[in-house]
Amino acid sequence: MSEILTIIILTGFAGSCIPIGGTIASFEHIRPYWIEREFRHFLIAFGGGILLGAVTVVLVPEGISSMHDSLLAIPVILAGGFIFFIIEKSLGLKRRESP
Repeated sequence: MSEILTIIILTGFAGSCIPIGGTIASFEHIRPYWIEREFRHFLIAFGGGILLGAVTVVLVPEGISSMHDSLLAIPVILAGGFIFFIIEKSLGLKRRESP
């Protein structure tokens, strides 16, 4: 298979996720209510996990290479994630959001 055809097929699959996601999002009312709430939480967590994984795959190697392959890069990256978690958790507690 030619390289151009592979690119077109893969981008077509990636682009088809947009209308599929829109269709899933159009189901606003699922009964009972707790299933609706859990489904929404699942979709948000799933999307957030995919974005976090994509950012990690791209940015962590860049960060490590910019620190000249130092072992200090690992705790710095983990500390950044932990600080972000603490800030997000404290903002959620101020607004009394569920975890």
